[in-house]
Amino acid sequence: DCRERLVHGFVRHCRSCDWKPVFYCSHHSNREIYERAGFQMVRIAEEARLRLAEFKLDGARFQNLRTARNKARKNGLVFGWYGGDGAQMTDKLEKQLLDLSKDWLMRKRGGEMGFDLSSFDLQSIREKGVAVVLSPSDRLEAFATWHPYGNGRGRCLDLMRSHAEARDVMDFLILEAMQSFRDQGVEEISFGGAP
Repeated sequence: DCRERLVHGFVRHCRSCDWKPVFYCSHHSNREIYERAGFQMVRIAEEARLRLAEFKLDGARFQNLRTARNKARKNGLVFGWYGGDGAQMTDKLEKQLLDLSKDWLMRKRGGEMGFDLSSFDLQSIREKGVAVVLSPSDRLEAFATWHPYGNGRGRCLDLMRSHAEARDVMDFLILEAMQSFRDQGVEEISFGGAP
């Protein structure tokens, strides 16, 4: 009920600082408020959400995902959920997470995105959890962080990191995470903004 007043207050503050106000991740239900304040809505993405109870890998459409999962299992890759409500992380795993993240950033020739994605933060990973794929020799092949939302009814994909040579491993990780979340009672997942 005070949203419109807050929008106008934010606009005044920005203008007093010679800033240009922009609202990001604004829901369409608030469109009239922004238009009355002189803003134009521009759709740049939609949040891609998936109800876990409704998702199935049946049919030709998902053959590539089934193949990636089967290949990973055949090669002895193992999915795990650590931190948060999962198993306790070891010092060895934490070091591998940090090393893989540094390596991934170096290959991308840039820093953390940080605007609408998290940055690598070990403390946050300990608290919220991390999905990992380990080789038969316990080498970390890939990891992804999933932030909880909706009082634990949902998980949103955030950081994704893997070795350069780890083909199809992220597909395996995501599919196994979806199954793990379903088993934990999570109702939906979000893949974030899809352009």
